[in-house]
Amino acid sequence: MVRRHSMGIQGWLALMLALVLAWCAWGAPAVAQTSPLTIKGLTPRVLLAVADPWCPYNCVPGSPTPGLMVEALQLALAPYGYTVNYTNVPWVRALNETLAGTYDVVIGTDPVEGAKLRLPSYGFVCGYAAYTLADKAFTYTGPASLVGKRVGGAKGYHYGPEIQAYLDKNRGLGSQVMLLAGADTLPRNLQKLQAERLDVLLENPYVLAYNLQQARGGMQLTKIADTLINQCFTALAPNKPDSAALQQLIGQRFGALEADGTMAKLRTKYGL
Repeated sequence: MVRRHSMGIQGWLALMLALVLAWCAWGAPAVAQTSPLTIKGLTPRVLLAVADPWCPYNCVPGSPTPGLMVEALQLALAPYGYTVNYTNVPWVRALNETLAGTYDVVIGTDPVEGAKLRLPSYGFVCGYAAYTLADKAFTYTGPASLVGKRVGGAKGYHYGPEIQAYLDKNRGLGSQVMLLAGADTLPRNLQKLQAERLDVLLENPYVLAYNLQQARGGMQLTKIADTLINQCFTALAPNKPDSAALQQLIGQRFGALEADGTMAKLRTKYGL
């Protein structure tokens, strides 16, 4: 006769505990490598993030579509107790006051503009090109091709080493280089281009395409040159108590969002 072994109450409790732990391990999502426990110095709080309007990278504050880089930052940091309060200010002010610590994050800076800021390890593809009205296009062979032409852009932007040297050299010489300040430089430059008060406009291709689509004015432009292919970052103020920890966290979290397909979905959403 086979003898049945009895299980005492302690045995039953151990078995139930093992089953519960096994179920939790099976049903729980994988823990990201960016657990707050692995990064010292994180202090959940409200982050003040700024930039001038540069949609689709950063768009209308408080809207359902605040922009690719804004939305990515919100998704990356929300699980760690950070709230991103994003607003628009002129670009030079955004850079300078983030460097001074008035703001926590400036969105969309490249390594040259943000040389004194903290740049995460993950950057977004961006860059600049030169455009003319379609019926005013010409062959571009370098900055010398711009001599005698009125070139428009925004103050504080870095358009590439060669073109930037030309802009810096020719600013203030008649009307050859006209760089606007403020938070609405692209719409104003497009108006000037359409009115033929500009010959060449410098802008990011995605940003330009978005604004032309929104304007629906039928303006036909021709790209005559790419002036810079680069990366843009959500750059951090250098001297906040949690700046170093956030720099590490954002880089890791953006990498994780890239790996799980979230970044691809955001790029599709914003037309990049």
